[in-house]
Amino acid sequence: MGISTKTALWREALGVLVALTASLAVPLVAAADYPPPVLGDTYTVQQSLRPSFVAGSEMMPMDFAPDMNGNVWTVETDWYMGLVTRIAKYNAGGQLVGAYAVNSMTNPTALAFGPDGLLYVADTGSGRIVIFDPSSGNQLGTLPSDGQPGPSQLSTITEAPDRFSSPSDLQFDANGTMFVTDPGYNRVTSFNALHEPLNQWGSLLASTGSGGFDGPTGLYVDANHVYVADQYNGRIQTFTHDGTYVSEIDKNRGGSLPLYRVQDVFVDGYGVTYVLDYPDGWGAGARFTRVGPSGEFLGEYFETPNGFLQWSTHLKVDEWGSVVINDRIFDGVNGAVRYYGLNAGAPDT
Repeated sequence: MGISTKTALWREALGVLVALTASLAVPLVAAADYPPPVLGDTYTVQQSLRPSFVAGSEMMPMDFAPDMNGNVWTVETDWYMGLVTRIAKYNAGGQLVGAYAVNSMTNPTALAFGPDGLLYVADTGSGRIVIFDPSSGNQLGTLPSDGQPGPSQLSTITEAPDRFSSPSDLQFDANGTMFVTDPGYNRVTSFNALHEPLNQWGSLLASTGSGGFDGPTGLYVDANHVYVADQYNGRIQTFTHDGTYVSEIDKNRGGSLPLYRVQDVFVDGYGVTYVLDYPDGWGAGARFTRVGPSGEFLGEYFETPNGFLQWSTHLKVDEWGSVVINDRIFDGVNGAVRYYGLNAGAPDT
């Protein structure tokens, strides 16, 4: 299935011509389908997919992913202290068509479809990756296989390579290699298609040095590189697939305010990096910033029809340069997945 077909599925799924090319294998973005990004490009919220209420709770989408049939899958927690957790499936019209694994996870923060068609969820609170069959919603297994977290501290960065402290995000490459960020261990770990550990890199203790981390969160994987959101260092670091350090986007590329509490990253076909962060700290609103391939600032965006992004942790970009982003608190009630159209017209709320 080509990029244009996946795009059509996403546009149908969000009901407003939404396009995402986050492939089930490698989320590459075509570069020729929209003009080169420039400073001053505008974005407007064209649609928000709002998770359905669970009785007695208000649901917050932690992450989202399309499937091959035009549905949108989310991992969600209750707005109040995580009293409910679940995987939810929404159809092309935004209607809830299935809820799975209700309260079987502690704090799910990310999900991704693997090249094997299975759904992988990072359960941060339980220190494991949980694997589901999307056709039935049944749990098939965990990584590690016994579902147990690793030691509270590591003595070396390669110790317990099949274990996690608090896995935060996960992505796959075309070969089925899975990359996982773990802020508890300040490392990134990769696994082959058989779920065997390949490489581990990071710093054990918080580090500002090249290749070190202070709370790695989101990541993005393309054919050659792994891009890691280094949360408390306020930067994006780039590595080869084996963990060799390449470069970084530092905190001073954030525009009006330095990058701070960086949450996620996406790189489009032009080499433009999209960074999601909280420039004023928690509770003061999120934004996404674009940085050009030479480090040039290309704009920052945070507005919504009724205010601003409040609590976002993941973003993806389509082949037209538009942004899809979760907002865990939507105007004070349950959350949403928002679609920001690039250079679009008046917001459609």
